[in-house]
Amino acid sequence: MRNTHADVIAKLEQSITLPSPIHPIDDWNNNPNQVNFHIKRDDLIDPYISGNKYRKLKGQLLKYLESPNQYGSGILTYGGAYSNHLYATAAVCDRLDIPLTAIIRGEEADLTNETLSYLRETDTIIHKISRKNYRLKSNAPIVKTLLSTGQYLEIQEGGNSAEANLGVAELTTEITKDQDVDYICIASGTGTTAKYILESIKGSQTQLIVCSAVRDASVKADIELRDTEGQVKWIDEKWGGFGKKKPMLTEAIQRLEKTLKIPLEYVYTGKLLIEVDRLRTEGYFRSGSTVVVIHTGGLRPSSQDLTTRG
Repeated sequence: MRNTHADVIAKLEQSITLPSPIHPIDDWNNNPNQVNFHIKRDDLIDPYISGNKYRKLKGQLLKYLESPNQYGSGILTYGGAYSNHLYATAAVCDRLDIPLTAIIRGEEADLTNETLSYLRETDTIIHKISRKNYRLKSNAPIVKTLLSTGQYLEIQEGGNSAEANLGVAELTTEITKDQDVDYICIASGTGTTAKYILESIKGSQTQLIVCSAVRDASVKADIELRDTEGQVKWIDEKWGGFGKKKPMLTEAIQRLEKTLKIPLEYVYTGKLLIEVDRLRTEGYFRSGSTVVVIHTGGLRPSSQDLTTRG
């Protein structure tokens, strides 16, 4: 019998870790206010298809698999030279035998770095374009030419699409199905995961704490517009901008890794844990409440296990 698109995704999900585990943060749980801290380890979904990247891709993969003949040239998507989205998309397309074309920001991008080397290993077609043209996305000359064939499923940078709601809603369900959760904490880039978690919890007792990894006022404005029930606490990026690896940030993350024994990265979840720790020490969380921090991945296979990191 011919496999359906749902069968293909089900088989993929049997090979990865879903639902991802939720672990107590033991070092934080011995507190006088009896606040219960947990971490949702989406970084353990898969070494390559990690974190919220898979959550956001799932709906798009189903869309492709429903009509593969419509997208004869495969998937086309965007990202920077170190993009976790591109890394995860290349991995899942490789496993599902889906052709992938990646539009890379910056003609100077180094094809030998870890991310782009992996894309090349998975036979991803790479087009490096200028930063000026990259801002045009679909209207950049080479992208416009490719899309004019009508043979590509286009996925926006970071997996930002309405289809992302499917996987993100499943993430929220995994968090809330067995316990009452008072706070969900998430790092944000494009805001896609945050906005669909908000949609899933709207009107409930749950507050969403969003720690921005970028300095983009439009993302904050979009989340605030959607927050009709006053459930969001937004924390602005304060470490110099997206992907900036400042010594103070690195040192703070290393201290948390040593204390919590959880591998972190400096772009997203490291910043998030720093902010949650600050709120914790300031007594922000209500007595007796339950807090779930989402680890959205971003680690590469060599950094999955703290025991291999010295």
